[in-house]
Parts: sequence; structure tokens; C-alpha cells
Amino acid sequence: EKDNAGLLVGTSASDISRSLDLLLKHSRAVDLESLCIIPARQCWCLRLDVRVLEVDGNVLDACSVAALGAAKAFKRPGYFLEDSAVGEGE
Repeated sequence: EKDNAGLLVGTSASDISRSLDLLLKHSRAVDLESLCIIPARQCWCLRLDVRVLEVDGNVLDACSVAALGAAKAFKRPGYFLEDSAVGEGE
């Protein structure tokens, strides 16, 4: 049986979200240190949205494969910092 969001009853979006969060943190799919721009001040923030179009099997497995694939394909944008910007006050 499916609910209004198309998920199987008993599988909440928040449960899937928590599982994906843990999976991505522990999989090392993205090098977190490479997201640092200025240590302890600025970093890139990643957001990953997964949209379930149809449920016909294990939703968590399908979302996990999609999320890991997207994380592995991520390329951090290049950037340039001017020297004066690094030492300025907060």
C-alpha cells in the first residue's frame, strides 16, 4: 500500500533521508576536505535531492544508488581567492 507521497506505508521520507545522510557521510563518496575554501570560515555546501517517481521495489536501495552515483559524479567548481580576502576580519 502506498501513501500520498508514493512511498510504501511504513517507509517515511525522513527515515530515507536519515539513511542517505549516514550513507553519504560514511561512504567517502565526496572528499569533504576538498570542500574547504578557508579553514574554519568558508566551505562549499552540498545539497542532494532525490525524487521518487514510482515505487516498485526497495525504495531505500534505489535512492542509495542514485545518491551515491550523484555524489561520485560531483565535481567541485574551481575558484580563485585574492590574498586580501583571506586575512580580513569576520
